[in-house]
Amino acid sequence: MNKFIYTLLCLLLCAGASRAQRTLCLQTKVETKGVGKTIPARDIENTPNGVRVTYHFNNIVLLDDPLYAGATIVKMDGFWPNCSVGEPAVLSRWDTFVVPNADAKVVISDSSFVEFPMELSPARPLLCNSENDSYTKENVIPIESYRGSFPSSFISATRNDSYRGQQLLDVCVTPVQYDFANKKVRIFTMIQYNLQYN
Repeated sequence: MNKFIYTLLCLLLCAGASRAQRTLCLQTKVETKGVGKTIPARDIENTPNGVRVTYHFNNIVLLDDPLYAGATIVKMDGFWPNCSVGEPAVLSRWDTFVVPNADAKVVISDSSFVEFPMELSPARPLLCNSENDSYTKENVIPIESYRGSFPSSFISATRNDSYRGQQLLDVCVTPVQYDFANKKVRIFTMIQYNLQYN
């Protein structure tokens, strides 16, 4: 009897969690219940003076924030949420390239996006695996007020140290931007940038 009650309780909890998760199709702007495929397509091609990278985003997962009523957590395969407290929980990833010299630069060549009225969740800090910490309103503080979109640019580059004598360049790709003042989320459907060697 205890096993039956335990199994029933687990099923009810899973059903409640799946109702709170939705997949948003960025092309049709239609939400469906449950978690769908959100892996973006990424094409990398050589150009005469560098590399061109193109991302195509089709879907994003939306979850109701259990700490802040009305706020939404966004998720996408291959992209990680911001963990800096006081900032919005936007998603990003790093592309790392070996470049021939330190003069290499990143240029945005094309992009497209859709915007939605939505309150984005605040960033969650990293928690220790060795402890039983959980997210609370004490460690997940609200977003601090700012003007404009965060981040200000959806592509940014950082010079990295060399690896085995070769120069490295890190490119941060952020397909989600948040306008705090207007409670508006911009989600990119396509991002294309060129890594140019001089």
